Amino acid sequence: MHYLVLGVIIILGAMLRFWQLDYKPLWLDEVVTALVSQGRGYEDIPVNVAFSIAKLQDFFAFRPSISCGEIAQVVATDSTHPPLFFCLTHEWLAWLDPVQLPWVWKLRALPALIGVVAIAAVYLLTRLAFSSGAGLVAAALMAVSPFGVYLGQEARHYTLPVLLITLALVGLVKITKDLDRGRSHLSVWIAWAIVNSLACYVHYFCWLAFTAQIATLVVVMYRLQRELTKRTLIYFSLAIAIVMLSYLPWWSILVTHFSSPKTSWLPPPANIAPLLQIIVAWLLMVIALPVEGQPITIQVILGLLMLAFGGWAIAQSSPGWKKLSRMSNTSEGTFVLACFIFFVLLEMLAIVYLLGKDITVAPRYNFLYYPALITLFGACLANNTSKSLRFSRQNERWFNYPTFVILLVGFFSSIFVIFNLALQKPYHPQQVAQTMISSPNPIALAIAYQDEPDLALGLSYALALQKLDASVKNTSVVFLERDKDYNSLWQKLSHISASPASLWVIAPTLKQNDYPQTLDLEGNSSCTLEQADYYRFGVPYQRYRCVKQNYAGGLSAQQKNGQI
Repeated sequence: MHYLVLGVIIILGAMLRFWQLDYKPLWLDEVVTALVSQGRGYEDIPVNVAFSIAKLQDFFAFRPSISCGEIAQVVATDSTHPPLFFCLTHEWLAWLDPVQLPWVWKLRALPALIGVVAIAAVYLLTRLAFSSGAGLVAAALMAVSPFGVYLGQEARHYTLPVLLITLALVGLVKITKDLDRGRSHLSVWIAWAIVNSLACYVHYFCWLAFTAQIATLVVVMYRLQRELTKRTLIYFSLAIAIVMLSYLPWWSILVTHFSSPKTSWLPPPANIAPLLQIIVAWLLMVIALPVEGQPITIQVILGLLMLAFGGWAIAQSSPGWKKLSRMSNTSEGTFVLACFIFFVLLEMLAIVYLLGKDITVAPRYNFLYYPALITLFGACLANNTSKSLRFSRQNERWFNYPTFVILLVGFFSSIFVIFNLALQKPYHPQQVAQTMISSPNPIALAIAYQDEPDLALGLSYALALQKLDASVKNTSVVFLERDKDYNSLWQKLSHISASPASLWVIAPTLKQNDYPQTLDLEGNSSCTLEQADYYRFGVPYQRYRCVKQNYAGGLSAQQKNGQI
């Protein structure tokens, strides 16, 4: 019965992660994944020339001849991340290449699959630290977690470090249990080091998780200093050395990426806002209501409901926390995981307030301690034995009505995420594309760019436009490099050969008064700014109504009468 329940939980988690996997358009970072995993850099994107939206497929076509070394070179120059995930993505796409499925589905399927495996890993961690019943509760919480589903449906390197950090925590708990018994196994230490090394090759933030594990071990060793042996200290030093030395090939790239201007998008902290944003991230792990894009009244009501639910969930888990902290067989696991979470949060706040980069603005960065928090929360709920239902042969009381309510809320929250009603895609490519499609066709999309992320952002909007309506195949796209005041951009746009009915100009930082009232295109089109069609959803974008001039330089009779 126990493993049957676990199987159902994993299947449910898989269904939520693979359901409508290609429904939402790719956003900026996912576009980067699609390009880099094929060994393409930003120089492969045509600029200052209009091209058909149908050519977008060429930019993302699978390239079987690309090696991991070539991908790593592109990552080193065009990204600020380690290369392992992108290399794995390329191999994954090679394996799926013969399968007739949408390429966006294939791209997202690997993180989704890894997210499902992470559910099983959380079960293993919770069972080792606490009990098998607590393992089922923690696995169920992760299966329906809106935050977990959100990460699982992103073509990004977040579910893989979640899995690796979970496995590293399994090693950490095993090591501390061995230390408590006066034992130390070299194989466990080496496995723990290898997992952490792999994690650091997936995401730089995994260094924070590794450092937090080291700090936790130091605290545990201090508590058990009388039982420590020289062999344990040697194993500890050897494990750290393995991780550090294994990263030698990438150290110089890490230093370069650390000072890269590509990380300048992170804002400085605003007073206590980072603390509040961390609390919001905790809420999103169990509940995510459709707050974004709603009227302020609805936002306030739904926000208060989420806070109230979070407070209630903490109240339901607090009796279990007290029990876990007092029981001899669970107190060590509780201490280790709580210590790890504390040190990760301390490191994050140090980055925020000492380095002036508010990494809490992006909820996804809380992946660092997500498996540890889910494990602790699941164990606390499982040990709240009030109104419990009994499932196991050992008559273990681990499932109760509060747990059922939390899982039900998580399930419906995940559906909101799947249909882009909660935890919406950054920069809102779907909503922007829907606005553009409602205008007269054919459409021309002009994207002003200053750096590489602007190019990826423009591609995400163009892909969303293509996805929402097949009739926009006659749409043309052009990337135009801009200067600070945009003067050169308008001149470049006048040399673009296109004859659209609607010209949409995406211009980051511009207000409507900064757009010229008229624009003339080389394709004999005269475009006039539409005052009512200025939007700022993610970035500013403005529509121009275009009409084609006759050979004499005037408008046709139909155009004068407004029939075209």
